[in-house]
Amino acid sequence: MIKLPYGKPIYQRLYTRFTSFPELMAFLEQEAFTGYLELESWEGSGKVILKEGIITHVVIKTIEGVFEDNIALEKIYKHVEHPECSI
Repeated sequence: MIKLPYGKPIYQRLYTRFTSFPELMAFLEQEAFTGYLELESWEGSGKVILKEGIITHVVIKTIEGVFEDNIALEKIYKHVEHPECSI
């Protein structure tokens, strides 16, 4: 079990129609962000966990099943191409 950090969200409901996920990830790495991102789309939901800007774990649950790490990250990058995905 992974216990996620508890705290106040910095941003909520950043839709990918106006948020570049690759640029957001680059910014979080540059800022050495520690925390997690939650992603929601009609295809599934996932989490990207970061420590000091480095991805430590990724998980996504879709209708195809639950995926982790590299496979999950690939699927997340496909999900964020949809304009109604929220971060």
